[in-house]
Amino acid sequence: DLLGVPWAPELAFATTLGRNVGEGQYQTLLAVQRFLADGGRRRPMVPLRERSLHLFGDEKKLERICRTQLFGPGRLSLELLRCYSVAPPLVWMNRQGWPERQAQGMLVIENHHTFASFCRWNLDVGAYDAVVYGAGNLVIAAVEYTTKVADEVGWLGPIDYFGDLDPRGLSIGVEASEAAARDHLRTLRPALRWYRLLLDRAEQAPVLPAIDPTSLRDRQAEWLPEELRERVAALFAMGRRAPQELVGMEELQGLTAEEPTDAPG
Repeated sequence: DLLGVPWAPELAFATTLGRNVGEGQYQTLLAVQRFLADGGRRRPMVPLRERSLHLFGDEKKLERICRTQLFGPGRLSLELLRCYSVAPPLVWMNRQGWPERQAQGMLVIENHHTFASFCRWNLDVGAYDAVVYGAGNLVIAAVEYTTKVADEVGWLGPIDYFGDLDPRGLSIGVEASEAAARDHLRTLRPALRWYRLLLDRAEQAPVLPAIDPTSLRDRQAEWLPEELRERVAALFAMGRRAPQELVGMEELQGLTAEEPTDAPG
């Protein structure tokens, strides 16, 4: 009975939940109650999965609880539980062996096969100070890491992003860019040069499996450079997609560095 428990002040909200709380959530609240009673407020801040294991004997349970009604303003928070979320670090490669010169830019790649090809090409031509593997949608949670990489290689401008041209691939770019803006990090923008080349390749060589014909969403259209919007919309409307692997090592061979990003101001 939620009403019969002398809850800690931070858990007083429990009495307002009524019958909306199942046995699992009730046991979660009791575990937090014991944590607070045992000096939890003074515990050091630790990674989320460490605290989850301590509280529940399950390192992943807290991540699931964060998505329930128990979390929110005036309810449970990571700060209350003395822990913080940790995004996995991203893999990246700099332009090793190139002489010191003005920063060239930075590129984040969605898929690891394309990342491997761009790393090989970049070592030859020195187009980017760093090429980063975004690991699919992992980059959304780890977008702060891209700014740290940019700082490390001395790039002060916006960061280019290159992923698949399909609804999911574009959503990753959009959400990562929005996360960067929300956290006041370095701007993450579409890599115009590579998306343009990817569309050229997709129009020459349709790829299977196809997608269900769909419309370009407003957020996706707003993120894409204006010159690409109609072409991407037409691609989707025909039920076609463009995996970034269409711009692979063979397509990169012979291309020069050019200027991949605006010089920092």
